[in-house]
Amino acid sequence: MYKGTFIAIVIISILSMEAYAKDGSSRQEEKAAAYEDVCMAAMVSKQSAKRVAREHKIGRRELSRIQCNDMSVMEFVKLHSESADNWSIATVR
Repeated sequence: MYKGTFIAIVIISILSMEAYAKDGSSRQEEKAAAYEDVCMAAMVSKQSAKRVAREHKIGRRELSRIQCNDMSVMEFVKLHSESADNWSIATVR
């Protein structure tokens, strides 16, 4: 009786871990897509980047950690607002 219960618990645990792993990876993909949207909006303006961050429920602290082309979002905005002739594709880290 105990052996059957133990096996059932092990199988349920394994299935739970797989479901949790799949859910975690989809969250990471959603967050990466949100960060990419923020970087693309940062190419337009600071206000646009902040608006997109709000839409994706990204707070100020998290926004300050997003990297666009190896620089913070605000540095990226400043660079592109000062030299609008040098547009480039934003890469997210």
